[in-house]
Amino acid sequence: MKLWVVGHAYVAELAHGKLQALAALPEIDLTLLVPTAWRTALGLVPLSAPPAPPYRIVPSRLFRNGRIGAHVYRDGMRALRRARPDIVQA
Repeated sequence: MKLWVVGHAYVAELAHGKLQALAALPEIDLTLLVPTAWRTALGLVPLSAPPAPPYRIVPSRLFRNGRIGAHVYRDGMRALRRARPDIVQA
């Protein structure tokens, strides 16, 4: 089953535990669509992924970076459409 997870929270390596557990399931083919960086009140948080994750990571620039619920993935959406995943969790 092709599963794509889309989320700005995954710019932090700490948040990848759930993804690693999902990717360990034999029937899951996992891909993460994540911003290259996320803007917070304290500044820009760059993408920090674990070394050699057991899933694909598709980094994307954002339009309206930092606006929860109002940001748009500028890159990666075309890849998402081409992949035609069974499930998208956003």
